[in-house]
Amino acid sequence: MKQAIYIGCMLLIMLVFTACEKKVLRPTVVTQPKIVDTNIIWKQNQGYGMEPRLNSMMNVVANGVFGENGSTFFVYNKENGEKLLTWQDYLTPGEIIPTRSTQFINDHLVAISGTRSYCFNSLTGATVWRHNFQGKSADPHLFMDDSNYVYRAISDKYRYYYYRTPYDKCDWKLIWSEPKNFSYSYITNSHLAISYNASGEKLLISSMYQLKNVNGSNYAEPRVVAYNMTQGGIEWDKNLSDKYVEFSPISPLIYNGLYYSFAAYGPTWYLVAIHVTTGQVAFDIGLPDFGTKMMVYNGKLIVTCNGRSPVLCYNMSNGSLIWSLDLPYPKYEQINFNFDNTCLFKNYLLSTQNDYFLGVNLMNGKVVCYKKYLDDKYQHDMGMTVNEERRVYYTMNGNYFMAHKLPVEIRY
Repeated sequence: MKQAIYIGCMLLIMLVFTACEKKVLRPTVVTQPKIVDTNIIWKQNQGYGMEPRLNSMMNVVANGVFGENGSTFFVYNKENGEKLLTWQDYLTPGEIIPTRSTQFINDHLVAISGTRSYCFNSLTGATVWRHNFQGKSADPHLFMDDSNYVYRAISDKYRYYYYRTPYDKCDWKLIWSEPKNFSYSYITNSHLAISYNASGEKLLISSMYQLKNVNGSNYAEPRVVAYNMTQGGIEWDKNLSDKYVEFSPISPLIYNGLYYSFAAYGPTWYLVAIHVTTGQVAFDIGLPDFGTKMMVYNGKLIVTCNGRSPVLCYNMSNGSLIWSLDLPYPKYEQINFNFDNTCLFKNYLLSTQNDYFLGVNLMNGKVVCYKKYLDDKYQHDMGMTVNEERRVYYTMNGNYFMAHKLPVEIRY
């Protein structure tokens, strides 16, 4: 009898211990975000827009892309959202200007639409200059170097012409044009970047996507070319069709002598690092989905992707993975980086997507803030920026441009 009681007690202790052990080891998975107030400070109905910026007065410059008469740029008072000025001084009525077609430099916004280029002062609203490359076609990308020149690529069917001008002066100069190549049925420029060789000479680096027609079939030939702007000649020219089919139009990044870009081969997307002095591929890394943005944080490369592992941190010299943010279902259904809607702020990656706010600690890849807005009538997409002093962030919500209080979890 005593033995039976002893055995029964031991079994009971084991069951209790096992239950406690399972309780301790069971992972805590937050399947739903905390629902919070939007903490709206002000909002303005401006039409669907993109990527706000802050000028030197800390007022907000916003692009209402799809307005009644095309894109309209607005400047809002940082404190109350009062509309201070608008700009829409186009050569052609109804111009549409997406975010990748703008640069913001010293309170001046430079924008391109087709073959036309514009610059206006965000403090005064005055048009600084307007220009048109007549009779040609143009890529929708606008690039900037460390000397505050802006660059763009203009094309005819068989070659590209590369121009630059000071941001505040309409003085477009031809930098380089390739000889015409009639063996290609199609050619497009993916993006441009500016770097330097070992002698300190400035290089214009261009990635191209070309289709070559051979016996009635098209073959893709992605190229990366570096043009020496100091010497006036090709530094190197690499055909990478054995590795990739095309390079992404997402803006590249140059850091410590490496040129970082996204590329694809079939259904596989890559992060590619190329030596700017030689054009040789330093390394490439398969990504979980297509890459949408690259940023540098504390000497590390932060990459955002669409899909289940949307944020990754890499060693910039060898491409080794330091950490990755893996969002469990259904979180990743709501957080995807198919638009450039991220902001690097202090030690955080911030993003507003759909009806959600996401804050990631970039020191360790941990989510510190994941919240759902009460006001979920529209989607908070297409970029954000933060006013550090006022602890306010600005974002788009459908047709509304909005100022919100920064969540308390974002500490600095």
